[in-house]
Amino acid sequence: MVVKIRRDKNSLVFFDNSNGTKLRLSLGSYNKAKRPELVDIKITDYCAFGCSFCYQASTLQGQHSTVENMDFVIDELRKARVFEVALGGGEPTDHPHFKEILKKFHNAGIVPNFTTKSMGWVKRNWAEIAPYTGAFAFSAEKVSDLNSADIMFKDIPRERINIHYIMGLCSEREFIAFMKRASELNFPVTLLGYKTVGRGDEVTHTTYDWWIRAVGLLQALDCCPTFSIDTPLAEQYADRLPVDKRLFHTREGFVSAYIDAVAMKMGASSFENLESLVPFDKQWLVRYASI
Repeated sequence: MVVKIRRDKNSLVFFDNSNGTKLRLSLGSYNKAKRPELVDIKITDYCAFGCSFCYQASTLQGQHSTVENMDFVIDELRKARVFEVALGGGEPTDHPHFKEILKKFHNAGIVPNFTTKSMGWVKRNWAEIAPYTGAFAFSAEKVSDLNSADIMFKDIPRERINIHYIMGLCSEREFIAFMKRASELNFPVTLLGYKTVGRGDEVTHTTYDWWIRAVGLLQALDCCPTFSIDTPLAEQYADRLPVDKRLFHTREGFVSAYIDAVAMKMGASSFENLESLVPFDKQWLVRYASI
């Protein structure tokens, strides 16, 4: 276990490299980090899955980030003492240099995590990438996806796996069945608020105001998996969450940032208006203060 400690204004942040646990202690108000602790990075806009709700609108014609771009990003984040990154796309495992990118982040002292829909790639390459990877998230939509992941990932420790589940694509009954199965298989789940950008704006998604009630039912029946929610979902339901507001935040860019390493642009999140992104260059930390 390696615990990194970073001072930021009136705050101390502790980060455990081995499992991603982070603790922040602040005296007084704390509005925004001077440097991001986590950076979400788009390393490719290529994807063969063609999901109708893809908020990045990635396609088979999408381009990969260049080696030069990635080396620049890695070096800049190393100098800023960023704790961890979340690599995505498109489908990041399709990047021709993906394994090298993982290793370079690891060697820079930054924990690389990634999101994928490619179970086969992870299974085939896990032994090689495991020493350089923190954890990965598998995007699942149905109970059958969980069953497949259970088989494909049987040799991978569960603490290295997270299931991403997009709200707005299911009914309450389907959601309850999914969460029950995740609990049975010991998969932690992250619930993602639906994003109405990219192709996501072209899909009619269902409402999901029932999700807090459904989680309460699952917990009462002792069949709820360990789960977390993303910032958009927290923002949508901030006044209804049965959690002390000091324990979550609803502002993108509060302690994080997004980098499109294909276009070399940055912003607060991967789902904001493309026109609002700013250049990612040597002055990126100055720009970070205002995103």
